[in-house]
Amino acid sequence: MAGQDRVEYLDALEAFTRGDLARARAMVPAWMAAYEAGGGEGLLGTCTPLHLAVQCPRRDVVAALLDVEAPRIPVDAADAGGMTALHLAAKAGRRDVVQLLLQRGASDLAVDGAGNEPAAYAADADVAAALRDHRAELSRAATARLFALARAGDAGGVRALLADARQARRVDVGARDGDGSGGTLLHAAVRGGLVDLARWAVAEGVDVFARDAAGNAAERYAGAAGPMRELLAQAPVGNARVDGAPAHRGELHKWTNYAGGWKPRWFELEDGVLSYYKNRADADSACRGAINMRVARISMAKDKAQFEIHGKGSVRYRLKAPDPGVARQWVHLLNVSKQWALERRPSAAEPPELPEPSEPAEAAAARNRAASDAASLPAAAPDAASARHPSSSLLLRPKPTPARASPPDASADSPPASILTNESDDELYAARASFAAAQAELRAQLFIQDRLFAGLEKADGGDDGGSARLQSIAAHASAQAHAQLAELDRLYRATTRAWQTRMRREQDRIDMLADSLRNAVVSSQALLETMQQPQHQTPPALQAAGTCISSYGISVPDDAGADTDADDDADADADFADATDEFFDAAASVVSINASRTHSPAPSLRRSATAASASAAAAAAAAAAAAAAAAPAEPAPEPPLAEAHADLTALSGYSVPQHIREELPRITRGGPSLSLWSIIKGAIGKDLSKVSVPVFFNEPTSFLQRFTEDMEYCDLLEIATLLPRSEDRTLFVAGFAMSNYASTFGRIAKPFNPLLGETFEYVRRDKKYRAVSEQVEHHPPISACWVEGRNYVYHADTNIKSKFNSGSLTVVPTGVCHVELRLPLAFLDRDEERAAGEPRQPPRVNEAAGYFTEHYTWNKLTTNVNGIMIANFWIEHVGDLDIVNHRTGDTTKITFMQSGWTGKNKFKVTGEALNRRGAKVYDIAGDWTSRLVARPVAAAAAAAAAAEEEGEEAGAIQRPADDSANSGDAIQYAAANSIEVPTKPFVLWKINERPTENNTYKLTKFAMSLNDKPPELDRFLCPTDSRFRPDQRAMETGEYELADSEKSRLENKQRATRRRREQGELPAWKPRWFVRDSDPDSGESYWRFTDEYWAERERAAEIQRSTTTTQPPIDVWTNVEDIF
Repeated sequence: MAGQDRVEYLDALEAFTRGDLARARAMVPAWMAAYEAGGGEGLLGTCTPLHLAVQCPRRDVVAALLDVEAPRIPVDAADAGGMTALHLAAKAGRRDVVQLLLQRGASDLAVDGAGNEPAAYAADADVAAALRDHRAELSRAATARLFALARAGDAGGVRALLADARQARRVDVGARDGDGSGGTLLHAAVRGGLVDLARWAVAEGVDVFARDAAGNAAERYAGAAGPMRELLAQAPVGNARVDGAPAHRGELHKWTNYAGGWKPRWFELEDGVLSYYKNRADADSACRGAINMRVARISMAKDKAQFEIHGKGSVRYRLKAPDPGVARQWVHLLNVSKQWALERRPSAAEPPELPEPSEPAEAAAARNRAASDAASLPAAAPDAASARHPSSSLLLRPKPTPARASPPDASADSPPASILTNESDDELYAARASFAAAQAELRAQLFIQDRLFAGLEKADGGDDGGSARLQSIAAHASAQAHAQLAELDRLYRATTRAWQTRMRREQDRIDMLADSLRNAVVSSQALLETMQQPQHQTPPALQAAGTCISSYGISVPDDAGADTDADDDADADADFADATDEFFDAAASVVSINASRTHSPAPSLRRSATAASASAAAAAAAAAAAAAAAAPAEPAPEPPLAEAHADLTALSGYSVPQHIREELPRITRGGPSLSLWSIIKGAIGKDLSKVSVPVFFNEPTSFLQRFTEDMEYCDLLEIATLLPRSEDRTLFVAGFAMSNYASTFGRIAKPFNPLLGETFEYVRRDKKYRAVSEQVEHHPPISACWVEGRNYVYHADTNIKSKFNSGSLTVVPTGVCHVELRLPLAFLDRDEERAAGEPRQPPRVNEAAGYFTEHYTWNKLTTNVNGIMIANFWIEHVGDLDIVNHRTGDTTKITFMQSGWTGKNKFKVTGEALNRRGAKVYDIAGDWTSRLVARPVAAAAAAAAAAEEEGEEAGAIQRPADDSANSGDAIQYAAANSIEVPTKPFVLWKINERPTENNTYKLTKFAMSLNDKPPELDRFLCPTDSRFRPDQRAMETGEYELADSEKSRLENKQRATRRRREQGELPAWKPRWFVRDSDPDSGESYWRFTDEYWAERERAAEIQRSTTTTQPPIDVWTNVEDIF
């Protein structure tokens, strides 16, 4: 009987393989009878025909078996191992069969003997997607039905649905009601008085803190007493700690980059901060990164086992849980922690957020890598939690495979593009698809042969021709296998040819780039000769040097050109990270040989200010026009009334009148040796991490000084404090924001990278402001700047991200810029303020000092360095400057236009200013390289048009005549001498003229004053001030070889200090004058000035004056390191 059972099984195998539908249908009655009566014995008694058919290559056979009416084959019948036909089809990678079974009612929630659902065996990304989509569709239907029952108050219907275990498992407890209310199931249960539904939702993990579209939590709709109120009162006990933030820890997979993929990391959520570590053992000592949940944003990906956490700036964690249930638990606790952090009172010390490079988050990319991602996960049964959250995506758990077996692009989704071109991979993907189909066919044939050989081993030789029958089947199966092998070989050869063609094309492009670089090497001698030109001529090599980043005055940070994980950075040698900074600076500089020297400053508004008299007015307006783009982060503390009447620039070493240097020392000796071969020869035999970029790629300024250049057009802020209308003030702050970019035009070199702990102070007695900057972090490099004026505060910090794309470099600064104006209280009582409407926030008033404050913020622009590979280098700033007045809601947008292939719109800017009601009040146009013009609209439009028709020149606003030395006097002056903006087009900002003689580095006059160190100031400066840098000072005087050696010495000293800190010989680094804080208006973190610098400076100055012997400044200042 057993032999006959095997023969019938193999007969069925042959019929299913050949696609003999008639024979397949005829076998069903006998087979099903054996299955129903077999009790799990024999081949036919342990499975149904459907189990065998789904593993054979013919879909039509599966459909025919499902169509058999009598006897009908149960689609969810299980074999001896508990596996249904859907389990086997998913395991075989048969997407078409999986879809057919789901259409015929197969359950995706069925579990086998090991407790696995079909999704656990879906190694193929398309099969997983089919199961995921099906589950999501059924989940939406079940959830919508439960919402409908709850809204109708149908308690019986709700109980019946929840009693159906399969339907209850499909309900998405995190869904929102689609009726417009935006509530959760808990909201619906509370509104309908359905205690059973509420209790079930709480038990399943619904977010009890979630709010509906009206901003109400579920408890808002509960009665004052009763079982519902009692249930909700106890609900948070099971979801979060009542006395504090929720705590949770566990292992998640974190996306690093396309090379590293997913990596397991240990995460801990505690006290409103999510921290992660390389593994659990490191949790007590080596934190890799952290995000403060108060400023975090949590979002689910398309794959519900994945979620993302966005911190400040570009910090983003992309995480993957073992299954959707675990992911939803994490998301829920993270949201609870965020709510806790937002509702608690701000503490004095917020846990810091550790920055890390941005991470990719495209859901499509995740799907493209689904199969290869899953290969790195251990095979495990799905947790029961996954069944409670059916909207979560399916977890892929294929058998472990070698890392090279499944390339990242081995998905059936849209093909990726070539690295260097946009050509499609359609040919390759067509070959892969055919290859996968043939592979599945071969697996089926091998499965048949396995069964056949097992039957032959057990067959009885005298079984009435059974052996002959088995031999016939074996011959057919062998022929089919050979045919499939031949097809696989053909497809392999086709794929290989396609890749070889692609490689040849890429090699051709590489050869072309090599030719360009070869030409650059040939030009090195010409560069050397150019450096011998008289000093008033600009060395082309310096025009090529690091100017790429001079728009922000900083070299490219460590993460240049790639999305890298902080994990990898931490594991890498820190010395090599330093070398990365230096070498990428050189690469970005040396290829940009032919820098642009000319521009077209034609204004965009042709009818505004062209006559000579208008030029004079425009020049006056220019002095009050522009200011910095890297502005502050949060309103500064209000000064005491006594300080408000003190001259904050009256500091030791600064006399009145103050001498401002307007030219650099003349260099009488020749230029530096600029032979490319000498650079390479000097690096031979050295450790890569110890090789520095030659100093002649720099200009004699530090980035901390470059940061201070933002104050060149500070008069715009002075004018803004005299304007009674808030929209006018926002306009002039926008002009200040735009003006920072003007100094980047034509700059020919990069500033020196600051050393960790380096500082720079700058005081202008004539402009009545003082500024201090500090290098607060080194990896990534972050500099902080704080400026205090009579009636404004300006502070900024910057962290630059960069990416090299073929022939261009993209520089993306992160952070938010801020300015705070102090305005007389009289402005609040004027008719203009009352007519403008209700402000967004109440004013922050200092009654004692007689002023209120307004806070403005904006983001920095992206800079493109174009033409690098073809040695036709030019800088372009692109994007929008959106300046927001947080008190009133006034906004001004200035758009830096991107030029086309013909150079159209090059350097052009346009914009508009809106009042707090959203009405446009100004049009803005001009060039960021020359000037900006504002044209009033609305009520002033008619007057402006009439004035222009009469040929009147554009109006201009003069610089304030106020010479008051302190905040109190300045506010009184503003109250009594407010000014009105012209009702016709006027010059908002105009660039200052630059010196043409003795200006090798194309510096502005303002920039030339920064490194000046007069004798009377020398002994009062902080020992870490940039003016004491020996390499920068030598560079300024033309001692290039000394500057180069000093630069290398300082860098080696900094590396040695870092190693001593890592080894515990020195205390951990902590900035001396700044601390990290958070801005309540923008929600972004920033570096706040501690106000200790100026007090410590005067204390040290008093010691210097009181002693008869001169002491080294490093011995006088407190807690200041010797970095030079």
